[in-house]
Amino acid sequence: MVRAAWLKTRKLLGIHSIDLGPSRSLENRIILCADCDSNRTLAVSASGNLACSSCGSQNWMFASTSMIAHINHCEARELRSQVFVH
Repeated sequence: MVRAAWLKTRKLLGIHSIDLGPSRSLENRIILCADCDSNRTLAVSASGNLACSSCGSQNWMFASTSMIAHINHCEARELRSQVFVH
């Protein structure tokens, strides 16, 4: 099929763009929020920017799962040390 006929057929069928599969987004990914100082999910703000889902801050960084596990381990160790001090 020639290109012109193929484009005309796609137009008649209502296909306007090439389907590249599901769109990928960073929304709902776990991030480390600098303002909340904890792990939160990422959300899209009304202006279209990626922000913390809890406080709306744009001060965040993506944390890998190994980094999150390390942070959680350190926080748990710190809490255990505070319990024994009192």
